[in-house]
Amino acid sequence: MKLVVATLFIASVFADVTGNHLSENYIKYFDKQNSECQRERFTNGNLEVPIRSYVEDGLEIPDYFDARESWPHCHSIKLVTDQANCGANYAMISTSVMSDRICIHSKGRNQTLVSAEDVISCGNTKAGFGCYGGHAGNTWTYWHTDGIVSGGPFGDKKGCKSYSFEPCSHYIEGGINCSSLNPATTPKCSKTCDDPSMDYEAQKTYGSEPYIILANTTEDIQIEIMKNGPVEAALRVYESFNSYSSGIYTKGENETGGILYAGKIIGWGVEDSVPYWLVVFSWNESWGDKGLFKIRRGNDEYGIELNITTALPCLPSAINMIPRVSVTVLLLSVFSIIL
Repeated sequence: MKLVVATLFIASVFADVTGNHLSENYIKYFDKQNSECQRERFTNGNLEVPIRSYVEDGLEIPDYFDARESWPHCHSIKLVTDQANCGANYAMISTSVMSDRICIHSKGRNQTLVSAEDVISCGNTKAGFGCYGGHAGNTWTYWHTDGIVSGGPFGDKKGCKSYSFEPCSHYIEGGINCSSLNPATTPKCSKTCDDPSMDYEAQKTYGSEPYIILANTTEDIQIEIMKNGPVEAALRVYESFNSYSSGIYTKGENETGGILYAGKIIGWGVEDSVPYWLVVFSWNESWGDKGLFKIRRGNDEYGIELNITTALPCLPSAINMIPRVSVTVLLLSVFSIIL
């Protein structure tokens, strides 16, 4: 595997680490297992985003791949989220991928869901702009430097902060139509859990230093998914996307402009001799093909293969045993806003 380091931004990082009810033996275990992740997260100086390439790995890539089948024990991979009437697509997709990777890299022992609510409220301006869109990639940097607490979809009571906006219908008949609702207002940041008995800091999950998969070859993206799990991708979609229901999505001949969104690539295949990516969206299971869509693979269709930012989870920090952390950081901002 080739590893090229691209310095994208100069960041000033200060960390104050203290224990939170951890035994000495566990702290030693934590240090041993996560020394590399912690060293990356708390290194002062340049914040660097590595570029990963797998072109020399020689891993055989199948014609068909579906992460739901490769990691059937990871429930988050099957979950289709709903951003509702909040422009939180960037947060829904990135935290969904984070949840998948926590499960995959803990071999199913940790099924923690990472909170999109925490991103849009307490990550406002760092990870994005709350319900008004965000920068693809910045949520990964925020996970690395500040951490994101646990929390699932609307009504879920298992984590620290569940999503506060009730699901609605996206461009389909039935139920409450999202377009009929006023745009949601970004929730205020509250560094407390829905359940007062939970400790906010102890519920934080963290990621290692983010890295980029460039669109040199689609094989790099495929191998990344096969090795480490689903990835977040940005793509430009058009009005015709709203009524997508099946097949491989292509925009209308005269459609221009478009809006930038994020999607979770969980696999690929071939349909009628056309290679495609299998992508999860954030408009719940009633939209599209049970919440998913397919898009042509191999030609950077609508920018989906251009820049894919991701990271690995810091384990076992995601199982509510991370030391308390206070971090001040200037976040990088290199991508267009995603709604």
